[in-house]
Amino acid sequence: MSFRISVVLIFSFVFFGGNNNIIESYKLPAVGNTLKEDAFLMPILPVEYTDLLIAQSNTIYSVAPLYYPTTQLLAVQTEERANEIISYTVEPGDSVSSIAENFNISSDTIIWANELTDTNLKVGTDLIILPVSGVFHIVGNNETIDGIAKKYKAKTEEIISFNNLENDSLIQLGDILIIPGGEKPKPQPAVTRASFSGFIAPASGVISQGLHSTNAVDIANICGTPIYASSAGTVNTVGYHPTGGNYIKISHANGTTTYYGHLSRMLVSRGQSISQGSVIGYMGNTGYTIGATGCHIHFEVRGGTNPFGSYRVGHRF
Repeated sequence: MSFRISVVLIFSFVFFGGNNNIIESYKLPAVGNTLKEDAFLMPILPVEYTDLLIAQSNTIYSVAPLYYPTTQLLAVQTEERANEIISYTVEPGDSVSSIAENFNISSDTIIWANELTDTNLKVGTDLIILPVSGVFHIVGNNETIDGIAKKYKAKTEEIISFNNLENDSLIQLGDILIIPGGEKPKPQPAVTRASFSGFIAPASGVISQGLHSTNAVDIANICGTPIYASSAGTVNTVGYHPTGGNYIKISHANGTTTYYGHLSRMLVSRGQSISQGSVIGYMGNTGYTIGATGCHIHFEVRGGTNPFGSYRVGHRF
């Protein structure tokens, strides 16, 4: 008789006490600990269902399996990529202001970077997203950090610090600089740019991504496909970047610079004169790439129109 009454009392407490506060506090075992013999006593919570109830004096406990919290790694923002320009694809319901809020930058930053004249965004559009409020700038002939700072009403020391520079001597024609706190200058009279009819495709393959951030197109093929100089010029940089991988930049007589990224191997050196069609390296998937193999070339024209920007995805060279 007494046993039966105890059971009734226990279940009555669980039913009517569900909205009460936690009965007693407890400490969650540290992640990584292994407790093979000790049972983990957890107070009864309104949302818990347990297999065994224990009554001791006036306290009721439930016996539950050991619980170790786990985390799912969604993304890692390393220091190397924290200050980089990224691309964002517009989704349903997005607006300039909501995207700006998500990335903790100003709406003007998005408008300036993407040269938006209409803030009604089209779903599927790729937007350039800066890591900080401000603008980005492609270095031109004989430019200095001081001059760039004045152009955008920014501070020289902040430009140097944010772009991990030491002094003006480290910037080159075609470099992309992020200008923290910079403001886009008022529109100037249009300047006629050079004709690009003389550029050739930098590789055989198919366009896997049309015109996107930094005036680029992607041409995909198997790794090891030869990469050609799109026009004659002088190699101004041969290097590596966590996003762009192995890359080459070539300066041309018309004031433009072409960029060739994600290379598996590079065959040229800085200062070398290059003729149009010369093999300068081989296609690869170095740096940050997406896809089954990721093998492609990221081809940019800095300072002018990319002649392949009007080609559709799937166009074959």
